[in-house]
Amino acid sequence: MLESYPATEAQKQVLRSPPKNNRCLLPRELENLKNYTDVIVYLWLKAGRGYWYHILYAKDNVLTGYLLINGRWRYRPVPIRKISKYF
Repeated sequence: MLESYPATEAQKQVLRSPPKNNRCLLPRELENLKNYTDVIVYLWLKAGRGYWYHILYAKDNVLTGYLLINGRWRYRPVPIRKISKYF
């Protein structure tokens, strides 16, 4: 698994802004994240930060994938319990 890789120019353009808070799904919908593979979502973490996240797969209540940080996708597993909502 790559530690990080650059986002494409198209990804940088489309994913440059986070979605509006009122458009995201509520905590009761978090279980649905386990069903997503190879999809990009926006995660709001309970710690207060939000990121675009490329979900590769979910296992044992942990999302495995990449966070988009400064134009690079960085490998970072995220426990579902640390997510407050998503888009």
